[in-house]
Amino acid sequence: MHAGRFADAFPLEEFYCPPTEVIEQEALRAQRGHFNLIHHESGFKADIYLANRDEFHRWVL
Repeated sequence: MHAGRFADAFPLEEFYCPPTEVIEQEALRAQRGHFNLIHHESGFKADIYLANRDEFHRWVL
């Protein structure tokens, strides 16, 4: 996973994005984890769920 590249896409001045260590830990979970992104100005929240690399998750995405 490219947690650093993902986090860099959301500048901290504009978004809440968890630290890369948190993203990496969520990616290591057996069932894959999740985390939130929040846009400061609008309050818009996105729930980010990390997909496994199995055939089912490739199909779903």
